[in-house]
Amino acid sequence: MKVFYLQKVDKITIISPSKIYIKNLGESLKALKNWDKDSFTRVNKCLKFIFISPNNKKYNHTLVDDKAWISGYDIFEGDYDMPYIASLLIHESHHVAQYLSGHEYFGEKAETAAYKEQRKFLKKIKYDYAVQWLDKQYSNKWWKAMDKSVKGKTVADKLFSDFTGGKLAIKKLTV
Repeated sequence: MKVFYLQKVDKITIISPSKIYIKNLGESLKALKNWDKDSFTRVNKCLKFIFISPNNKKYNHTLVDDKAWISGYDIFEGDYDMPYIASLLIHESHHVAQYLSGHEYFGEKAETAAYKEQRKFLKKIKYDYAVQWLDKQYSNKWWKAMDKSVKGKTVADKLFSDFTGGKLAIKKLTV
């Protein structure tokens, strides 16, 4: 049985098939706290879990009821980009905030609002290259491809369900 690692960073529980992914994500959370305390507080309030799927390379989905961000593994390896991942945390937590406040949390209107929050942070830290890249992705309406990824969603959601049901082999890491 595949072993997953678990570590809590502030109030967020990170579950991952790799210790390195947890380390990278933890660094992004700590950097976000230094760069933008208000955004960090919102992320810490809105996200309870971050689950990195070993079966989905380029997948991204928020389970708003569970306050969980399900992510593919590719953004945590290779050309890992700490500030951009911090901006993703802002984006995904915004979807949970939308849900908690009774607003639409999926579709074009919701993605536009989350994109604006993410973009505002990237502008604040003067990460112009990422702003340009994000703008291009937004103009291509990235969420439409994600919405079509039914197989990816099913696999990732099943793994997260196995985690919450105590069916995954978990090794807890200490800070």
